[in-house]
Amino acid sequence: MIKFEFNSDVLTNPEQGLRYEWLETNGLGGYSSTTPLECHTRKYHGLLVTPMANCAGRFNFLSKMDVALSFKKNVFHLSTNKYPDVFYPTGHKYLEKFIAFPYPTFIYRIGDILFKKEILMPAGMNAVVINYELLESDKSIVFQARPMLAYRGFHALAKENINIQVKMFGDTNREWKIEPYQLMPALVFKSSKKLDFFPGPDWNKNYEYLRERKRGYDFTEDLFCPGMFEKKMKKGESITFLVSVGETELKPELVYKKEVKKRSELLNKPITPMKVLEDQSSQFLIEHGKDGLSIIAGYPWFGEWGRDAMISLPGLTLSLGKYKEAMKILTYFAAHARRGQLPNQVGVDCEKPSYNTIDAGLLYFSAIQSYHKASGDESGVIKKLGPVMGEMLKSMLKGENPDCRILDNGLLYVGSERTQLTWMDAQAYGRPVTPRHGCAVEINALWYNALKYYLELFGTKLPQELAVIPEICAKIEASFVGQFWVEDEPGYLCDLVRDDYRDKSVRPNQLYAGALPYSLLNATQLSAMLDRVTRELLTPKGLRTLSPKNQAYIGLYEGNQDQRDSAYHQGTVWPWLIGIFTDVYLKVHKGKKAKRVELKKYFNALMEGEIFQYGLCSLSEIRNGNSPHEAKGTPYQAWSVAEVIRVYHSLEEV
Repeated sequence: MIKFEFNSDVLTNPEQGLRYEWLETNGLGGYSSTTPLECHTRKYHGLLVTPMANCAGRFNFLSKMDVALSFKKNVFHLSTNKYPDVFYPTGHKYLEKFIAFPYPTFIYRIGDILFKKEILMPAGMNAVVINYELLESDKSIVFQARPMLAYRGFHALAKENINIQVKMFGDTNREWKIEPYQLMPALVFKSSKKLDFFPGPDWNKNYEYLRERKRGYDFTEDLFCPGMFEKKMKKGESITFLVSVGETELKPELVYKKEVKKRSELLNKPITPMKVLEDQSSQFLIEHGKDGLSIIAGYPWFGEWGRDAMISLPGLTLSLGKYKEAMKILTYFAAHARRGQLPNQVGVDCEKPSYNTIDAGLLYFSAIQSYHKASGDESGVIKKLGPVMGEMLKSMLKGENPDCRILDNGLLYVGSERTQLTWMDAQAYGRPVTPRHGCAVEINALWYNALKYYLELFGTKLPQELAVIPEICAKIEASFVGQFWVEDEPGYLCDLVRDDYRDKSVRPNQLYAGALPYSLLNATQLSAMLDRVTRELLTPKGLRTLSPKNQAYIGLYEGNQDQRDSAYHQGTVWPWLIGIFTDVYLKVHKGKKAKRVELKKYFNALMEGEIFQYGLCSLSEIRNGNSPHEAKGTPYQAWSVAEVIRVYHSLEEV
């Protein structure tokens, strides 16, 4: 059985232990996350980071709980914090073991004392459960816990201020409440045991977050401590905290037992990297009321992105038989469609949706197509999603979408010099890094596929406003290859056509022209394109965004934001791109068992190498283009996880 554990060799060495991060989520967009040392390296790290009612964004309420054990006048601090020029205290030196799966568990050894801490986020609650247990000891000890409050937006940093209300209110010695700022909710601490609370309001200053410093951002923070919880403990005794945003009637020990039972069931079956990914994939699904379901693009800092959601939907839902969840996501985004567009950003971190994308709407058709194929629910597609599909196409055909226009040859011309509307949308030093206004190859592949799929559903019942679709499809079929195909050895598709300009950069976007159900390439062209992409873009961790042979290639994603954004789509490896690569690969090598086995070995190596690194039990957003392809970006990325799950299942089915 695979064990997601680290021992003291890693944990007592900050240089090693701080490389990794763990994540717990609540299905509402909230999360708990930090390193196995519980030493924060990001401003996004915290024990309780959640949305706040009637306010856009997420907020870091409880940054951490600093714990100490004392006996015979000796005090042993279990926390580790980074301050200027020093780590203090250095509780990681007592860490004997850290277990990441099925939930974060920390084992501390101090002589003959063995102490355990567990952290779980209950589903559907803006709360975190922290359980402490004295496993071994020949003496009683005194348990002390100091809550460290941030109470700020999760993109920001807290500083000492005079506006904070410092008092912690407790009606009993099992429940306490603090309301540090007006117009912000209370933070409630409930304990399974009677505790003493000693008020001692104070600011702890100058915490340093090393990853923020490396990324070129502000990296120092002050945290507020209202006081200290204390209780004597003996061997076998436990203390469970339930810390919630707002009050709850639930008992900490019951919430803890329920969550542990649910998670422990995962250990009753063989644990493989794929099973772990499948289980952890639910972290990206978030609820909006009873019927609304969406997808978080990545943790800790990404929100709900239309493009990412549509690419992620098949792997996070359909491959796992979650057809109801898939339909919920599709109807949730349908409610936000406007003028032929799906929102680029929506939901938990937005006051209102933004629509600066063209591919999200086209990917919506592809996601529906995948749902239709997997579920067989044609009537549901027609009744629930057909109207919004029709309205989106009508808006585009009527020219109501200001960001695109249909050319005489049927191709879709998108954007202008001032816009970045495809997934390669990075800007650096005040200008687009990859200007893609014009006819982008994947946009037109998606455009054609959307039109053909709509014809498949409604071809005999086209309304008058959409009667021109067959004619447009014919025009695209006549023009696409002539516009995009590059005669070379091997041949491939250029990335962009704009008037007389053809961008012949070798990029992965061309794969969409072969990966989608309705392809515009013949078998010879598919094979040549796959050969070119394999030679220049494929790595053991995913696909590069630009060939290393291109003078604009940047192999390292590092430096400040402008430097990183310059590399973001200029050679950086993205694991999610292996999805469309596999779709083309399986078409080219259809029926060849040896090729399928070869590709499956690739995925096994990718998963086994990645889920033990960086974001534990998950896949990262990006990796360096240069070997050894170090993990970068968000440690937990939805479409990376989703596409690996999807294509791994497709390999099983072939």
